[in-house]
Order: sequence, then structure tokens, then C-alpha cells
Amino acid sequence: MRYQRAELCIYFNYPRPLCYWRAFKRRWANKPEASRPLGCPEQITWKLLRYMWGFAHRVAPKLAALPQQYPRVVLVEVRSAKDLAELKQQLSALTVNRSYT
Repeated sequence: MRYQRAELCIYFNYPRPLCYWRAFKRRWANKPEASRPLGCPEQITWKLLRYMWGFAHRVAPKLAALPQQYPRVVLVEVRSAKDLAELKQQLSALTVNRSYT
């Protein structure tokens, strides 16, 4: 529903080991996360780990179909910090250019 109205879709597809590391790091840090209610710590369960492991496989067919369904939407895949930095730079340049037109 949102995708059909979007101009740009950013898909964060980081490697599994990095996703696991970040999940465990959040758990060990034990700091309150803005996206979770107070008193609701990060929990690492087998269910979560299995979900994370199979996520890319589950979404791949859906992602592959999106450009055919919505050809005007730009789909950008971010796989690393370098990709993200490049995207930020491109979007920043685009924003600056738009503000002068």
C-alpha cells in the first residue's frame, strides 16, 4: 500500500552476521531503546534468531516483484555502511539541488 505511493524505497539488507552482532550488542548494552516501551529489554530468543536467519529468503521474491509492479519507484538496496554513506551523499546533493530550483 505504501510502496505504490512512494517515489523511493530503501531496503536495508545487511549481512546476517552483522544483524546478529547488533542484536546481541543491543541486548548486552541493556540501555533503554526509544522504539521499545520502558521496562521491555531486548530479548534474544531462538524464534527471533530463526526469523532473522530466514528473512532474506522470505522477502527476496517479494522484492524481485516490486520493480515490475511499480516501475516508477526507485528501489535502493543498502548492504553496508559504505552504501549508506553514498546514499546519504546522493540524497543530500539532491536535496540541495531541489532547494535552488
